[in-house]
Amino acid sequence: MRRIFLKKLLIVFSFLAGTISIIMACGGDWEEPDVSSFTPETFLDSSPLFYSNSYFFYKGGFYEETEYNGRFTDTILSDWKKYLKKEIKEDDLNTLLVAFTSAEIDSLFAFYTKKEKNKIVKKWSAKINLKSKSIKSLIEFLHFAKKVEVKACNQANAWTYSKEKKAAQLSDVLINSLKEKFIASNDAFLKNRYWFQTVKAYFYSSNRSQTLSFFNKTAESVPHNLLYYRAMCYAAGAYYGTHQYSKSNYLYSIVFDECPELQLDATFGFHPQEETDWAECLALAKNNHQKSSLWALFGYYADEVKAIREIYNQEPKSHQIDFLLTRAINKEEKRINEEISYMEEPIESSEMYKSKLKDLQNEKLFELIRNIAQSGKTKTPPLWSMALGYLNILNGEFQRAKEIFNKIEQNNVLNPLQQNQLRLMRFINTLSTMDSIGTKEESILYRDLKWLYEECPKADSFGNDVFRYRATSDWSKKYISYVYNFTNEPIKRELFRRTDEIFSDEVGIMAMRNFLLKPDKSAYEKLAVGNYEVGIQDIDEFRMIRYGYENKIDEASAILKSLPEKYDYQFDGDPFIGNIKDCNDCDHQAEQLFVYNRSTLFGNMSSLKQKIKRKEEVYSNALKLANAFYNMSFFGNARVYYQGIIGSNGAYYQYYDAEYIPDYLKELLLGTEMSEYYYELALKHAGNNEQKAKCWYMLAKCERNDFYITNYYMFEEGDEKTSTNTDFIAWAGFKELKTKFSGTKFYHDVIGECGYFSTYIKGH
Repeated sequence: MRRIFLKKLLIVFSFLAGTISIIMACGGDWEEPDVSSFTPETFLDSSPLFYSNSYFFYKGGFYEETEYNGRFTDTILSDWKKYLKKEIKEDDLNTLLVAFTSAEIDSLFAFYTKKEKNKIVKKWSAKINLKSKSIKSLIEFLHFAKKVEVKACNQANAWTYSKEKKAAQLSDVLINSLKEKFIASNDAFLKNRYWFQTVKAYFYSSNRSQTLSFFNKTAESVPHNLLYYRAMCYAAGAYYGTHQYSKSNYLYSIVFDECPELQLDATFGFHPQEETDWAECLALAKNNHQKSSLWALFGYYADEVKAIREIYNQEPKSHQIDFLLTRAINKEEKRINEEISYMEEPIESSEMYKSKLKDLQNEKLFELIRNIAQSGKTKTPPLWSMALGYLNILNGEFQRAKEIFNKIEQNNVLNPLQQNQLRLMRFINTLSTMDSIGTKEESILYRDLKWLYEECPKADSFGNDVFRYRATSDWSKKYISYVYNFTNEPIKRELFRRTDEIFSDEVGIMAMRNFLLKPDKSAYEKLAVGNYEVGIQDIDEFRMIRYGYENKIDEASAILKSLPEKYDYQFDGDPFIGNIKDCNDCDHQAEQLFVYNRSTLFGNMSSLKQKIKRKEEVYSNALKLANAFYNMSFFGNARVYYQGIIGSNGAYYQYYDAEYIPDYLKELLLGTEMSEYYYELALKHAGNNEQKAKCWYMLAKCERNDFYITNYYMFEEGDEKTSTNTDFIAWAGFKELKTKFSGTKFYHDVIGECGYFSTYIKGH
């Protein structure tokens, strides 16, 4: 079992004692993905050791560095406040304990040692009674403690992967002074603190091993409070530094079990190196309870199933196996979710989903949890029953799960969170039995879906509620969509799992529009529509977009006029220009003589069509129309034209790479049919070679786009590509330019601006 545990990012003894910085999480507004429906806090107190994608778990967020460093501040402040009674205001006490530097404390300490009255002494004389015995004890203690703290906090960069760091140098004089204060003090409060500071000072001295001799000789003479366990962490770190890994890990396991405030430190410090270290560590345990703590840490890092089995065999009522159970279930949820998400074969029905789910079950875990849950010997039987019922659902044993959930309710008095968790499990079980959803099933599902979609989010105060309902909410929509996909009900499938694929043709568009307008919806249908992000106006906007691409400009314009002003998007560039290079940024940064939006685009396009119909300046008007259609496509400068809620979910930036355009939209957004039609019309009415050269070049751009669309964006395995030479294909427009229009100015402009064409010319 060599290297059975994960390599730590930080092996920093000062971290282990909680005195210097460590980044506990990324911070910011980051949240973990919702893949869990099993809430550990249902039966257990919240713990940083619950399963998390990050190193440690926190309800409602993660510790920042400053939060971690200051986690003992409130306790220290409270202890001193109680000791000093009413001799100092809380704000002033906080200033001395936290804000004041060692040098500032020394200025106050000089009042006692040198009878000095400096600026700080004069200022604080007005705040506190410096002649008070208790105040003098505080200042004297801080004089020593701040010096230790300066060294403890002045370590090298914490982000190191080395196992050891050079200890800061604390003088023997300081350490001896602290030890003398500890020995001489008759005040239990001060004696306890001088003892802790002595352990801490030894740890940061040049002879760290002295930490152990002092701790081992004196530990039993002090109360087993937070300071005691913090000192034990220092001792464990010192053992680790002297390569006595078994003793180090044994002490960490005691801290882990007996001091919740230091569970993080103990967990992060626990670090067996070899099989022999682990065996020796277990041998040090004085009883089964201590062995349970060791196995719990083993389970955290290595194997929950093995750890649960070992703990159950020697101490079935240990709270440690409850905590390991929640980690095992949450890890299974994550594993199964990832396996399902990355399957090559798309899931097309609820039956297929359940079959895949059953294939992914961890039989070893299932059997272990079943045996332990059925024994009823654990500290928290309802937790184990809940877990067993959940695994039965995932394994397709729905009736068995139902029986388990009924027994949980019958045999236990449940608090609100437990009731919610049971309701969630029952809902998952009920929905999982359904492979079709008719009126009867809708009636059964409605109450729980309304609770899940509408009531739970209202009760969730931005992460402070621990109830994990979101994953089930998302899962239910997927599962229901699988059912409707199999029963060929595209409207309801779309309502529960939005893909926008129903909008790929006019039939689907109008079917969804008519359904949303239907006045006599059932409560179930109203709920589904209420959770659907697309409305009638969004559908009409998409109809407008499609009509524009289909050259139904007047119809598109009429729809736009019926929509609110917010749908009349403004363009950053001139959609009627056609340049040699496709450069959105260049077109957007150019001076705009006229700012277009959707309505003026349609107005101009309609006017151009009328002029062409009357045969007025057909070349220039057709060229402008061709440019407009080109710029409205993915390849042009007016991409904002197609940015609606449908298709892009409002995030139009994702389409700056055509690879991300949904399949049902690719033909619409990448098509060049209307552009080619009007470029050819312009060519037909061109009056000179310059005009013809430009038309041929613009047609070459369309031909180039068509090639890449066909071979890369619309390409499917098994299709035969047009050419493998994608760099210098002789487009028809290039050939025409070279053979017939090499004498034009436009020809030379193209060579100067288009590297593709220039390379083609050089190669021929």
